[in-house]
Amino acid sequence: FATYFIRLGLGGADMGCSYFLPRLIGAGRASEFMLTGRFMSSQEAMNLGLCSKCVAREELLDTAFSIAKDIAAKDPLAVKLTKEAINVNIDCPDLQSAIQLENRNQVFMTMHNIQKSQ
Repeated sequence: FATYFIRLGLGGADMGCSYFLPRLIGAGRASEFMLTGRFMSSQEAMNLGLCSKCVAREELLDTAFSIAKDIAAKDPLAVKLTKEAINVNIDCPDLQSAIQLENRNQVFMTMHNIQKSQ
């Protein structure tokens, strides 16, 4: 991984990295990568929490399909609401707002599960 744009004489922030990268690994670390264009090794990405797994190239597709199958086996509404909560709560102003969204989602899931069982 690299924010190589700056090495080419372009702005070091492109494709949303100035928004996402500081939120994922912190502003200081993101600044270093974005201002230098330095490459990040897979081990460094793991240590920074930028990725959740590091597998050998020949295991990559099988690992990705295994994770995808695990997610696909879940209730689609639950997956949708969880993804929404994660994305919205990245910029959530406070814990109370996050809890309100999660409570709303639990009500939706309760209603959904009652309807499924009838």
